[in-house]
Amino acid sequence: MKNKFFTFTFLAVFLASLTGINALTANAATVDLELRPAAQTVNLGDPVAVEVYFAGDQFYATSDISITFDSTILSFNSWSPGPSILAYSSSTAFPMSESAPFGSNLPDTGHGLLLATVNFTATALGTSPVDIGTADLLIFTALSETGLGEQFTGKIGLKGGAVTVVPIPGALLLLGSGLVGLFGFRRWAN
Repeated sequence: MKNKFFTFTFLAVFLASLTGINALTANAATVDLELRPAAQTVNLGDPVAVEVYFAGDQFYATSDISITFDSTILSFNSWSPGPSILAYSSSTAFPMSESAPFGSNLPDTGHGLLLATVNFTATALGTSPVDIGTADLLIFTALSETGLGEQFTGKIGLKGGAVTVVPIPGALLLLGSGLVGLFGFRRWAN
């Protein structure tokens, strides 16, 4: 009886440890594309900048990303690539010794790799979701001397954001002072 109990306990602990290792491995194989800041409030007519970040333990190679937004509230102005992407935006392959910005130090930095900055102008009042519409990424799990390694097949999380456009506070103050002036003038005239 003792032998069966020991075998059962050993088997249960072994399976639990395998499940825990599998869960840790699954979490480590996640890559996030996120928009920062996740939410912001701006005045009507103000410029709005949204940054696209790649965060994960993998090596970023290339991407084709679309950003969706409400065009009645925001007007697209321009976009610019992030500083690390701009360094390698040529048709030639980058040297393996310079591959560190593409992923090996990402977990240590804690903030990810800036892919691009998208610039809008707030053209109407309201809240516009700003989301990553589609993302076609080429990501590798490791770099090697002979090539980039195996292609990443894990989960990619898409984290969008929102921009809320509010009236300019000065406009409300101007409207309020004008109304007080009208009522004061009416009272003075009577």
